[in-house]
Amino acid sequence: MSVTTDRDERLLIGGEWVAGGDGGYEIVNPATEEVVGVAPEASAQQAHDAGRAARDAFESWSQTTPEQRAELLSAAAVRVREKLDDFVPLVIAETGCTTAVGRAMQVPVAASRFDRYARGALEPSIIPLAPQEMPATPMAPAGLMGALARRAPVGVVACITPYNFPIVNMAGKIGPALAMGNTVIVRPAPQDPLAVIELVRILDEIFPTKTRAEWAAIFDREGVWWAPVLTTEEVVDDPVAAACGAFVEAPQSDGTTARVVASPVDFSATTWRVEAAPPELGQHTEEVLLELGYDWEKIAALKEKRVIP
Repeated sequence: MSVTTDRDERLLIGGEWVAGGDGGYEIVNPATEEVVGVAPEASAQQAHDAGRAARDAFESWSQTTPEQRAELLSAAAVRVREKLDDFVPLVIAETGCTTAVGRAMQVPVAASRFDRYARGALEPSIIPLAPQEMPATPMAPAGLMGALARRAPVGVVACITPYNFPIVNMAGKIGPALAMGNTVIVRPAPQDPLAVIELVRILDEIFPTKTRAEWAAIFDREGVWWAPVLTTEEVVDDPVAAACGAFVEAPQSDGTTARVVASPVDFSATTWRVEAAPPELGQHTEEVLLELGYDWEKIAALKEKRVIP
């Protein structure tokens, strides 16, 4: 199997895809000696920048709930499986492995590791250790000794992996670190980093990597019209909207009520229910931009820069 890529591979640092500070180098298929692509070479300064960005992200990421982290890791597993047909040829070309190994032991196992640590995120973080009988020593009398093991995020984890199973090994390091609430910097083997870059690209699509202020700066730079979207809690807690009668107390199946945005429909004669699910994030972005006067060329440029999904 032969595959090449002409993508301008970049480094993800602080939520931005940037060119390698020290240029790039060719990745060669060890089985055919054909050039597969060009990998970015990070500079020493970029390595420091990546570490600082991961440290800055730790404060907020470590405060996420285990359930939130599990959901994101599960989504990563799903996306890796969806990209099986894209990953396999690239992994084979980079590592020189057989098709059977690539399809059975490389990509699927990477997805399984994200699944494993999605479950791991929900495991107890405080584990009691059974008491054990301790014999007497010159320093202490005999007795029973027990303890508690406490798992907690500690900071930035450097994920350094060998060349033979590039995305499997990387998933096995990224997964548990993120599951526990740590942030990561990734350093794949220099022989075959392209599939790992694709893996990071998937994670960048799934995981939140920018604050609202950072998105605002990007939107302003690109000339995009934007406005912040309030969460459900922020909407129903808005005192001005409440004073204007913008909400109603809707009955729930458990007998309680929930405050929701009022509709110009009288619910008194009918049972309240949701008629349609809300749109997915970014579902109508293209339609809205077209109505605002953007053409398809401008929309494509914004997609390429990852300003819009």
